[in-house]
Amino acid sequence: MVGSCDRKTEESAAKSKKQNLADDTIQGLGPSCNYLKFIINTAPGDVYKNTSIPLPASVWHYDEDRQTYVNEVDVEEFLRGACLNISVIQVYMMCLFHEHTFAFDNSQIGFVCPEAMSSSRIKANPQAASMYLKVVFNAEIEKEKKGDPNITKWFLIPYHQENHWILYVLDLRRGCAYIFDSAIGSNRENSAWGILCLAYQVYKFNDGICPNRATMQGLKGFHVKCAQQVGAHECGYYVMKFMHEIVTLHHNTDERLDNAYTPRNAPYTDEEIDVVREQWAKFFTTEYLFT
Repeated sequence: MVGSCDRKTEESAAKSKKQNLADDTIQGLGPSCNYLKFIINTAPGDVYKNTSIPLPASVWHYDEDRQTYVNEVDVEEFLRGACLNISVIQVYMMCLFHEHTFAFDNSQIGFVCPEAMSSSRIKANPQAASMYLKVVFNAEIEKEKKGDPNITKWFLIPYHQENHWILYVLDLRRGCAYIFDSAIGSNRENSAWGILCLAYQVYKFNDGICPNRATMQGLKGFHVKCAQQVGAHECGYYVMKFMHEIVTLHHNTDERLDNAYTPRNAPYTDEEIDVVREQWAKFFTTEYLFT
């Protein structure tokens, strides 16, 4: 597998970073993050050099269950507040799914795999990304045909491009993509938008439920006024925070998300970001290290 920074995350790629994890520069951590740091530092040998993360097909819209890896490099970067690898984001998505199952079951929030939709994967094989989305959206069409009430209201799609994370929230039935970008105004290449638009057109012309089926009108993008980062490496944590807010605060709303979401321009405080970091560290430790 290839991580968000085009770094291999297979077992053979990880090098021990216990020296760095013990560095005094990792300070100001909450109890769960400190405990994770202690575990990684004191574990014998390479027992936590690579940690396997199961990715259930039912959650990620795969044809079969898969797995990814979080290695010591990923953990060290997470504890330092550095750029986040794709597998770290996937772990947090699984954390949300486990911790807020009720919200997912009742509001029908779904995930799209950030690895399948990463910029590096799209550039390498755009057809594979298109086919992946086609499978996801065809499953929704089948639900609609059967009158299944559990159609997905929003798909959460973390997307990595040029060392920056943004969050797409896709509302198929309204033909809207809500864009949460913690560094609005930056000029970056965007490989995902064209793939999303193409997949939406396929959904629409295969009789998917949408307001503009009889026209050529495509997917509309709406930038949500959201917290703006002040540094260069916070984007992954902001995307985790955006997802957390959507799942916990807005899962019951029937409004358009850009109307329901409370506008914000100020950056998140350290305390606000620590909420999701603590959640990640606790979930990763209990679900994957001690199993």
